[in-house]
Amino acid sequence: MNDLSSHLETRITTNSANQVDPVIYGERIVWTDNRYVHSDIFMMDLATNTETRLTTSSGEQFNPQIYDDRVVWIDNRHGNHDVYMKSLVTNLETRITNNPTDQCNATVYQEKIVWHDNRKGNNDIYLARIG
Repeated sequence: MNDLSSHLETRITTNSANQVDPVIYGERIVWTDNRYVHSDIFMMDLATNTETRLTTSSGEQFNPQIYDDRVVWIDNRHGNHDVYMKSLVTNLETRITNNPTDQCNATVYQEKIVWHDNRKGNNDIYLARIG
């Protein structure tokens, strides 16, 4: 983190493994973290200075996005890329897509999740309303 007024930087992650794809919303930063066998999604709450591992399942979890109290990411625990979401309020994880083709590049805003989907054999954009 870099405080532009004071020009001070703060190191957020300290593990020797790669941490990539950081995204910030309010006082929360989410990223892809490779410290374990498979990549996982981690979060830093800047207000409490608390780091939390959000995903622990097999397979790779990557490309997180955050809006308010929802985090979405791409997950390949079922052998293809699906969109998943976690509520930071209830700690409930939800599989958003369930199709044997790949879904990727998900993002969340308010009560909507959009992603790139290849289920029709071409590159389409899909939308799910949540909440």
